[in-house]
Amino acid sequence: MSKKVISPDKQIKTLCSRISSDTQRWIDINENGCWDPSWTDGTNMNLVRRHIIWSKRNIIEICVKYNCPLPEEYFSPVPPEVSEYYMADPKRVENMLVRPAAVTTVKAKFDQKQLAFA
Repeated sequence: MSKKVISPDKQIKTLCSRISSDTQRWIDINENGCWDPSWTDGTNMNLVRRHIIWSKRNIIEICVKYNCPLPEEYFSPVPPEVSEYYMADPKRVENMLVRPAAVTTVKAKFDQKQLAFA
């Protein structure tokens, strides 16, 4: 059985799409929270942030390997790391299976127009 070979351009486009969707997901969790009963919104936001960083690392590896230019999405800013105890909706804390010791509801600020290199 042979493996499907995916072109570098297609790999980069897929990763760029993930960066865009993960960035929107981070913003959505920051504003509205999520419904994970075991983890705080901050934990989920930091996980999404790590996905963005992972995608950017993969893009640069592909671009270096195949001598491709870096796409615009590579230069988009990475959302900031937040407190693991951040909760967008403090009412949801009552329903969580794991109760954090020090919940915070201070929203993280993220300037999407900020210039960034990685």
